[in-house]
Order: sequence, then structure tokens, then C-alpha cells
Amino acid sequence: LGVFGMIFISLGALLTSATIGLAIEAAYRVLLQPETKDYKTNCLLILSVYPIASTCSLLALAVP
Repeated sequence: LGVFGMIFISLGALLTSATIGLAIEAAYRVLLQPETKDYKTNCLLILSVYPIASTCSLLALAVP
């Protein structure tokens, strides 16, 4: 991969970890809110898809 590739992968892994951490914190805060079950379900679904999409985009950039 070379130096550029290693830096790129390291930075991507750091950003992916931060994204997953923020999604977990946001999901926890949604669960604490006094909202309806449907609202919480929809929020958690959205918050669970975003980190997966972030990881997939990182892998797509790392493949070439």
C-alpha cells in the first residue's frame, strides 16, 4: 500500500470508529427520550444504517 495507503486506511479507521461511537451515543440518547415506540424504532434504524454505510464507503475507497 505504501505510506499514503497506510495513512489513508488509518485515518479512515479512525473516522469509522468515531462514527460508530457517535451513533451509539445518539442511540442511547434517543432511548432516554419520552417519545413513542415508532419514533424510537425509526431513529434507531437510521442510526444503525449510517455507520454501516460509512464502513462500506471506506472499504470501497480502499479496494483499488
